[in-house]
Amino acid sequence: MRNQISFTQPSQDLFLNPAQEVGMSLLRPADFVWRPVEPALIQGFAVSAHAEINHKIQAYLTVMDRHKAFSKAIEFNTVPVLLQQASFRKSFSLVNGKCLLSGASGIRLLNRYCWENEDDDFDPEDQLVAYFQQCQSLNTTASIPLWQGGHPASIAIAIECRNTFNYYHFITESLSQLAALVDAGFQGDVFFHFPNNPDKTRPFVMDFVAALFPELDGRVFLERSPKDYDLVITAFDFFCAYFQFPPDVVGSVTEFAPSDAMFRGHDAYRGSQAILSMNSFHSGLTALRKRALQAIDGKDFSYLPKRFFVGRDDRKSRKRDMSGGEKLYEMLQLFGFDYVVFESLTPLEQIAIMANADMMVSYHGAGFTNMLFAGPQAYVLELGTLQTAVFRWGDFRSLAHASGCRYVSFFADFNKPDPLTSPSFDLDGIVPVACPMVG
Repeated sequence: MRNQISFTQPSQDLFLNPAQEVGMSLLRPADFVWRPVEPALIQGFAVSAHAEINHKIQAYLTVMDRHKAFSKAIEFNTVPVLLQQASFRKSFSLVNGKCLLSGASGIRLLNRYCWENEDDDFDPEDQLVAYFQQCQSLNTTASIPLWQGGHPASIAIAIECRNTFNYYHFITESLSQLAALVDAGFQGDVFFHFPNNPDKTRPFVMDFVAALFPELDGRVFLERSPKDYDLVITAFDFFCAYFQFPPDVVGSVTEFAPSDAMFRGHDAYRGSQAILSMNSFHSGLTALRKRALQAIDGKDFSYLPKRFFVGRDDRKSRKRDMSGGEKLYEMLQLFGFDYVVFESLTPLEQIAIMANADMMVSYHGAGFTNMLFAGPQAYVLELGTLQTAVFRWGDFRSLAHASGCRYVSFFADFNKPDPLTSPSFDLDGIVPVACPMVG
């Protein structure tokens, strides 16, 4: 039970307001909370074999372009902080018993609060909006405190993990936190805390740590939660904090957002958070990308192709076959494409092949995480469905903004007996795509 979090308590008792409640201190002044940057070129096209599916896809793309796409991408800062009386529970971190709203884990906490309370006699989303409005009112003249003690060089670093088997979540959320922390000069051991059975941990976790952080050899440990600390260093992402402070303090992204009711400005509705998330990324990704490109600098990767189709190693991931994949690859071979499986490459080869790529083609999957390492010259082409457009496109858009590559998605049909019936994400998961070239 020590690993559980109760979501039935009032939101002000559950979530930490870092400017009003003790326990979290910045280890250096934050240069910025957020800043606008040039967005990546991101495009989507409807390529279903069925007119009615194309109509649905195009309707969604129109809503995205007109009502959800910002004119600038937003980079949120990720900074080192010191936590006092910290606890790591499941894939979350707490300070003095209150949940820390930081980055992706913070968004999941807010979603869990709504899910856990959806059958109660109050609207949990309205409660969250009221909580953030209360935070903004209290934080008009307040700020997150700056640590006044000595430089905590030898204190442990702890990073929460959603799990240690999903490539996307570990690279974008956890390894990026380490990248944001490691250059600050801290000398303590590093602990990744995760909720899953340790037997499910995949080799890529420590392989990427070893490849990108060789100076941490012998100092990085995987430890299942729960874990408590009197003092510990971690990374704090300002995405959720943006809604805890009023616009007069942290500024407003509204000028870059479509001027309609779908994005509701500084009010922390889940829809607004989702729109902001797909138009933003955090500086931990910037730090990880920089470190990755430095790691391959000066090394010879000329043997890797510049045009390639990415397949999938089903021994190490869920089977998700695309119908017509073989015929698609036969066609791509005519244009000089090679066949690649990322799992068969070393971490540095995965980085290098993307950094030097002219064009990557694949069907929807975690391999698009490596878009973070792509150069601005690269075209990253994804074959997906209406389902991936609705449920997953926003996740990968952030990686395109962080790298500046050209991310183009073709949304086709479902690879299932009745492609005209939309699957249930909860019941069916992600349904594979049927290649639009094949009838």
